[in-house]
Amino acid sequence: MGATMTQAPRKALITGASSGLGAEFALQMASRCDQIIVTGRHQTALDELAEKLRQRGLECSVVVADLATTIGMARLVETIRQQGPLDYLINHGCCSSDGHYLAQHPASQHAMVSLHINATMQLTLAALGGMTARGRGRIINVSSLAAFLPAASLAVYSGTAAFLNNFSEALQREVKSHGVKIQCLCPGYTAKELQNTGYLADVEASRIPDEYGITAPELVQQSLAALHRDDSPVVFIAGEVNRILARKALQKQLDRS
Repeated sequence: MGATMTQAPRKALITGASSGLGAEFALQMASRCDQIIVTGRHQTALDELAEKLRQRGLECSVVVADLATTIGMARLVETIRQQGPLDYLINHGCCSSDGHYLAQHPASQHAMVSLHINATMQLTLAALGGMTARGRGRIINVSSLAAFLPAASLAVYSGTAAFLNNFSEALQREVKSHGVKIQCLCPGYTAKELQNTGYLADVEASRIPDEYGITAPELVQQSLAALHRDDSPVVFIAGEVNRILARKALQKQLDRS
């Protein structure tokens, strides 16, 4: 999709685009953008994704960077400065380590905080200047259903997800008058994943049929549709079953308080 002589090209930057949801966001954003910047740690996967986007008529830049590192963050902030302003920013850097907090290496937990929290904050700050100056822009911070369902084996992961939810909610109140829309996407899990992790034993996850699991294309489609609705919530949980599970978990917390 090319920009007209009177319309500036629409640009998006997507982190964690080497695979999974990040790659799916890039593919589905193709119909909404003229230029896409994809970033992640894996050069080959990013190059393959970029080629697919170019075949659809888009300009595509690849930035290989580890956003858990200072060098990686600096590289991407500089990319935004040089190639912005952005119309879309999708913060999808994600990692997790399964195991009790005392048994985890501190470095892995600090890296998770750097990726989920620090990188999101710095990239959002780098993008917001151009967005607020032009009076338009959309940001998606990819969080997790774990924000509502803290698990004993995912203490830091659940905590960073809760931060992203609250950060996004508060920031939306600050930038709404500038024409910027923020979404905090909480992907759910397939029924099989829920049963294996035991997250939701107290809300009977074992009774959820496998067919209720949401696929990556469906999840991204729902997220982008909600992003462009004026009445959509900041914290968006994809999939009706996942929304029910989150409500039940929140209600149980209230009942115990």
